[in-house]
Amino acid sequence: MKTIKIILSLGMVILSMTSAVAQTFHYAGDKKFPIEIIPNIKVILCEDTIKTPINLEKGDSLIKQLNLKNSLAVVYREGENSRTCERYSDKNAGNICVYPAYISDTGDMIVPTGCIETILRNEADTILLKEICKEYDCVISSRSQYHTTWNTLRMKPKPGRNPVILSNTLQEDGRLEVACPIFWMTDMLQISYDPETTKQWSLYNPDSSIDISVSSAWNYATGRNIKIGVIDSGFDIEQEDLKQRIYDSYDLETKSSPCRKISEHGTRCAGIVAATRNNDKGIAGVAPDATLLLASIPTGDSMDTNILGDAFDWCRKKGADVISCSIGLRYSSYVERAIKDAVDSGRNGRGCIIVAAAGNIGSIDNTKTILYPASDPLVIAVGNINKDGLISRSSRYGKNMWVVAPGTNIMSPIPGNKYNDEASGTSLACPHVAGVAALILQRNPYLSWQQVREIIADTAVKLPPLSEDEPWNEYYGYGLVNAYNAVTNTPRSTKF
Repeated sequence: MKTIKIILSLGMVILSMTSAVAQTFHYAGDKKFPIEIIPNIKVILCEDTIKTPINLEKGDSLIKQLNLKNSLAVVYREGENSRTCERYSDKNAGNICVYPAYISDTGDMIVPTGCIETILRNEADTILLKEICKEYDCVISSRSQYHTTWNTLRMKPKPGRNPVILSNTLQEDGRLEVACPIFWMTDMLQISYDPETTKQWSLYNPDSSIDISVSSAWNYATGRNIKIGVIDSGFDIEQEDLKQRIYDSYDLETKSSPCRKISEHGTRCAGIVAATRNNDKGIAGVAPDATLLLASIPTGDSMDTNILGDAFDWCRKKGADVISCSIGLRYSSYVERAIKDAVDSGRNGRGCIIVAAAGNIGSIDNTKTILYPASDPLVIAVGNINKDGLISRSSRYGKNMWVVAPGTNIMSPIPGNKYNDEASGTSLACPHVAGVAALILQRNPYLSWQQVREIIADTAVKLPPLSEDEPWNEYYGYGLVNAYNAVTNTPRSTKF
């Protein structure tokens, strides 16, 4: 009998170890995404009204404290013999719950925030949503200002709850069209810092031919009459190189215009795509006569994915021809639908050209898989190369890579009418391609979004190891975007 008990005990240990690392999944409507539990990383979620601080034990190490809307999440790595998880999982722990972090199908560490994006089947189902919230002990955290069926729910933290399991339960319940957990990811803004002293080598590189050949392209197009939407974390709308270019700006968080939220990241990206040329100030943008639609969104711990979806919608409704997004996150049904709306109905049915940063390798993960929304097949994904024409070691790559562009030590504006080249990343590569798309559309505004993508791909420079025999690979896509080749190969009629 004793032997049997030992065998059973060993079996339970093996079973628990297996289940701890077993593949599981989360829904996003009819899509299923595999995720894997990280055994030694835990998340403690609590109401922000709790007075007692979350105390980790000796040996535990804090990874990140997420300051979410109406709640706080502490992400930590368990030390040996840690009992922190047990203490806060106890039924007497109050409005607190503990659950794992996960590895996504793209290899990223993803942390459930306790929020769930949902889409109702019908606009008349608002009362039904309130019933679902009451039944599953959730609250409506936010609602899209453009889509009444898009609502973000927040799970009330209580012992034993897991937002991934709750989200899957809501999806399987059948009353909602979409239920998908919202995850926190590292490096949401696709930029990394690597100080060097250079100029705008991306536009003209005297040391080699590694640039986008835009100065010669300006003889044919400068982006005049083209609107470029830039979605980012904020902008200095008074920046000397930007203020003449701004057509409109909007803060999606406060629902107010003009945008008053200032960030270095957004100011850089807006400047690269459309900084004013020949004004004796700063730099020149790739499309220096284009106008800007600046959409500011919160990119901190508690960013609701419906806000990013709303940003795409705002740009489309304001008449954006091109949309540049240097933000990377986990897949979102909201964002996917907003992107589809933009390519289906933007530009009077010709479709907005959407460009996004492929993503950088974060400090925690080492995956190189392209982040969303760049991984969306309707989006032009852009990787980061350095001035020698080599893909940056920090740039992600993968099957949806479209082209690469300069993104390492790029001279760009920062708030306060200053400039430096102390930033690198796919964030800075992305607006180069958005600017080239604007030049193409000035040459022929009747092109469809697919035709613009094809021109960008067909006219890209084949950097080694690309060749006529291998015109595409997952590192460089179709090659280095080339503005001169693109505009001179754009047909000047309504026919492609």
